[in-house]
Amino acid sequence: MRKTFFTLIALLLSLTTVNAQMLTPDGSITVTRQHTAVINKHMAPAMGPNRIAMDADERIMGYYDSDEMGTNALGLNGSGQFKAGVEFTKAQIGHFVGGQITKVRFALGELIGASKVSVYKVALESGEMTLMSEEAVASTQKGWNDVTLTTPVAVEDGVDYLICYDFTSVPGKYPLVVDQDVNPGGAVDGGCLMYGNLGEGGEGWYNFGTQYGNFCIQAVVKGGSFPDEDITISSFTSSKFVQAGQNIAYSYRIKNNGNNIPSAYTIDVMLDNNVIATAETPVALTNSPQTVNGNATIPADAASGKHTLAVKVTKINGQAPTEYTEDDIAGMDVSVYAESMLRQKNLVEQFTSTKCTYCPLADPVLQKLSDMRGDIIIVAHHNKIPAAGDPMICDDALAISDMFNMSGNPSGMFNRYYEPSMELNADQTLTLGLGYNSQYVDLAAEMLNQVVENSNSVPAFANINIKTEYNESTRELSVEVYGSGVSEFKDYVGEDAALSVFLTEDGIQAAQTGGSRDEIHDNVMRKALSDAFGSAINWDGNTYSNKYTITLDSSWKPENMHVVAFINRPVTDNSAMSDVWINNAETCKLGESITAGIEAPITDKGTGVEVERYTVDGRKISKPVKGLNIVKMSDGRTIKVIVK
Repeated sequence: MRKTFFTLIALLLSLTTVNAQMLTPDGSITVTRQHTAVINKHMAPAMGPNRIAMDADERIMGYYDSDEMGTNALGLNGSGQFKAGVEFTKAQIGHFVGGQITKVRFALGELIGASKVSVYKVALESGEMTLMSEEAVASTQKGWNDVTLTTPVAVEDGVDYLICYDFTSVPGKYPLVVDQDVNPGGAVDGGCLMYGNLGEGGEGWYNFGTQYGNFCIQAVVKGGSFPDEDITISSFTSSKFVQAGQNIAYSYRIKNNGNNIPSAYTIDVMLDNNVIATAETPVALTNSPQTVNGNATIPADAASGKHTLAVKVTKINGQAPTEYTEDDIAGMDVSVYAESMLRQKNLVEQFTSTKCTYCPLADPVLQKLSDMRGDIIIVAHHNKIPAAGDPMICDDALAISDMFNMSGNPSGMFNRYYEPSMELNADQTLTLGLGYNSQYVDLAAEMLNQVVENSNSVPAFANINIKTEYNESTRELSVEVYGSGVSEFKDYVGEDAALSVFLTEDGIQAAQTGGSRDEIHDNVMRKALSDAFGSAINWDGNTYSNKYTITLDSSWKPENMHVVAFINRPVTDNSAMSDVWINNAETCKLGESITAGIEAPITDKGTGVEVERYTVDGRKISKPVKGLNIVKMSDGRTIKVIVK
């Protein structure tokens, strides 16, 4: 499932309580966009997926066929009566021809009172629309609204179907949930249609294209022209990296797509079309998709470099499938590596604002996480959500917030790692909410600690050392970030890997909405010495060195400042959320230096992460200290590290 940052500059100007204004075709009534994030996610079951009741021969027809829903909502800044709809084309109809649309479901971010569902048949050549069925909806709820049609609609070949629901627009309300995040194929033209009087164009249907995503509208179809036996596999995910001879975890979605539900089937796990594991009927099939989790061992003789890991249906009821096999396989590229570096620190980027009432709730959560691990670096990006006026905003932090902050304030990224687990990341966004009430702090920290652990499944392929020199009289700061990488660094992290170097400051006093008039703010992003999203790494063979010079602002207190350096994948408007991860991170105070990179890459077969660190005399420490450090790894290894 590819999840991109939409059209970032256009859409992610400001989220949550600041509404990014988007023009309709004629520019009269505008569409506003809001993220549906809530404080205390655990307390929001109404917005979670619910299962629609279906008969044995009914299936979901739509841009996606799961019970998930999008996490963004739209609204209009004008009042009036409108319809929100999607057009189901041949791509969605497929084998549903010959069946009947028996139910319709649509997702809402807010209550809209009474509504009405309509199903139109659309002639392909003329575009003429014929109303086939409509159903009054007496009341609505947040999340999915399931409607049974009194008059089912036959699904015919050679026509499209437009399904819509009525709503009353109220400025400041955001009822129209869109699904660009959960739709595996991205937004589809015709997935965001609206009927009403939107200005100079008068009353009629308006196509908003793909910029907002698709409205969360699905149909349930009874019957169709499906083969007797067919299985569909989709949404394969796995670790990006693995060492030869080690286990790799994977997951995928599977469902029955035939008239008959098979009693037995075989799934082969393949590396470059070579079978490395087999699973017999890992889950009892239904007509709704289910998630299957598994593990396989990568062959010990697998060559370093990129490979394709995939799962494939090879038998159904003991027979090899011969028809409709294009969706019997799903996979992704994984890299087998021979050596890695020790992960030094984990970067947490916090999105916050002095104008945000709930932002103080994040501090106890991050403090608890830091206490649990001892290897956390926090950078606080102050922004304009929900309003301008935060005195600690800087251009670089604002650019990063505009690019990444999809969950509103307070939220955070953890090594910029996209967490695929629905249990840990229900909204399936890169940023995770941090606004938890006090009774949930321990639980939230444990959950976020697991996200950090999962992010460490991506090995570090370079180390980071920092040397700083500060001139008190001139306030000039010189920084050198240097280190070494494994021989295949560019194969694993990329020729375009970037180095980001930030300045942060602690102990800044500023009034906080929802907190104190004399609130103390730590980890505040002051400036990026590199580009805000990182600059090219100056490699010389397997070593690198990047140098920076800056004169500190007169208002900054150098004794409270840190340099934060990290190696990351490049970030662009078209970056996939799964491809902006951070590979290693380190920090030190101004005027000090840290040489934390180990002398040589780790070449054994361990894949663990650091869990404890000791001095040579057995004293437990929370961060590297000069001399010989003894590092215990989560996979049972003990590594000796020289810190200069």
